[in-house]
Amino acid sequence: MTETETEPRRAPRSWDFILTLVLILVMFLFVGAFALSTLTLSATNLACVDTGETCSDNRVQVGQLISTYAPAAIALIVVIVSVVRLVRRRVAFWVPIVGIVLMSIAFAVGTTIRDIGIPEALS
Repeated sequence: MTETETEPRRAPRSWDFILTLVLILVMFLFVGAFALSTLTLSATNLACVDTGETCSDNRVQVGQLISTYAPAAIALIVVIVSVVRLVRRRVAFWVPIVGIVLMSIAFAVGTTIRDIGIPEALS
């Protein structure tokens, strides 16, 4: 190749672009659902006050933080990676799918850590 010749650009994949955008929108619905669930599940902390049992405040706080912020952080990373892959004309539809799975795992881990800190929640 000479200096004046350039590599031929790949044709844009409209199906990948549309599918990636739809999956990103679905991912943001999951973020909203996880945020709403985290707010409603925070009421389980009242079990520590009502029963007088000793709860691990650190575990409850760490679990609450993970289940609150990890899905949103993962979604932000997924959007950035998806846009970069779309701009470079690489297949990107799988990135939001992986993001949804990772968000679900992070939410489950955070919820489990929080529940371990509340003895009443396990019984």
